[in-house]
Amino acid sequence: ELKEAEEQLRLHEAALESAANAVVITDFEGRITWANPSFTVLTGYSFEEAIGRNISILKSGQHDHTFYQNLWQTILSGSVWHGEIINRKKDGSLFVEEQTITPIRARSGIIDYFISIKQDITARKQIEKALVTGEQYNRTLFELSPIGLALFDIEGTVVDCNEAYAA
Repeated sequence: ELKEAEEQLRLHEAALESAANAVVITDFEGRITWANPSFTVLTGYSFEEAIGRNISILKSGQHDHTFYQNLWQTILSGSVWHGEIINRKKDGSLFVEEQTITPIRARSGIIDYFISIKQDITARKQIEKALVTGEQYNRTLFELSPIGLALFDIEGTVVDCNEAYAA
């Protein structure tokens, strides 16, 4: 039975080590107790540099006090927090991550650790911003064009038009 438990532990460790998403374990005070190699890829901090440091080393200054207060209230109440957060890499560059923080309770029921799973979504956010900017640009061109422009549905009904077309 001990051999089986050791084998399960080895498999769990291998899974966490090879996960594409960064996985970080912090103690109740937010000190990093473990991080997988994807954490290093994401943040630039090596395992040795991260261990024992507070997770606030990633704090970007882009969020107000209320943001962090809500995050901590959620996890300290025993609930899972999920959201987007702008953090800072070791080299000072900013990145956007989607993060899930799960509180872990000791057998006594007291929360003693937090497991955080982080995924870099910086590129996705940049694409979303570019799409919005492009849509706004196209809408402005459409609305301000001196040429009458209209969009029709398949039945030939006008679904949108600019002022020049309406005139």
